[in-house]
Amino acid sequence: MNVLAVKKNKFQINELKEFFADSILFSAHSNKAAIQKLTENAIDLALISINSTSDFGLVKYINDNFGETKVVLSIQKEMQDAVSVITKGKYTTVENPLRLKELKNALKNKTESVEQIQTDF
Repeated sequence: MNVLAVKKNKFQINELKEFFADSILFSAHSNKAAIQKLTENAIDLALISINSTSDFGLVKYINDNFGETKVVLSIQKEMQDAVSVITKGKYTTVENPLRLKELKNALKNKTESVEQIQTDF
């Protein structure tokens, strides 16, 4: 298995080398370096430290371009709570600044999703 560790410190890298002893471990200290490693190697698992919301760009890039790569995010408690609220809740998001057309589409899509769930039962 090829494993990519992104934004991990040397201590964590050493632990991961031991844990994934039967695998090939690549490390990248930036999102740009991670993209390079992903492009050059068939990565099976990416371990990504999320330190800011900009790091989600790398996660999106992997989802869009390397769909078979499994991703594990390590995030601080506050961000984990925020992600949990969004993924487990019944929320729809729109970009800031709020545009009424986008709001209308989001509400329409949300209503259609709820109606689909109701007809599935």
